Amino acid sequence: MFEISGSELLTTIIAIVVLFAAFGALTWVFKTRPSGHPNDADQYIARLNAAAAHQQQIDTQKAEKIRAATTARAAQAASTSPGRTGQSTGFDHEHPQGMAPGPGNPNFERVMQLVNEGNYVSAVRKIRQDTGLGLLEAKRYVDSLRGL
Repeated sequence: MFEISGSELLTTIIAIVVLFAAFGALTWVFKTRPSGHPNDADQYIARLNAAAAHQQQIDTQKAEKIRAATTARAAQAASTSPGRTGQSTGFDHEHPQGMAPGPGNPNFERVMQLVNEGNYVSAVRKIRQDTGLGLLEAKRYVDSLRGL
């Protein structure tokens, strides 16, 4: 039924021997491989994880230092510049520096003259020039003088 020539039989036997040799070699490699010991890839991943954890720790320490420095600066700025934090600056809206009422103060008399004449913009400008007040503070002061 089946006729096999000598060369076909030889080729088939060689193929089977090669397959058994390859299977045996792979089995030997995996059985002799040390178990429990990490390979190079596992060691590399472990080193990467350790480096990432170390870098995260360094970043956390830097963030804490920055947070502490920011808090210290904010406290220092609050103590040196009370107006920035909403605390009272001690500004007297009734009588800004150089604008105390009285017959001996020429600045106050000139501002009162401008207010009485209706030159509110000029009065605000004069107050800002003489005292260094901001626009809003000078306007509030002129508004308080309108009632006098």
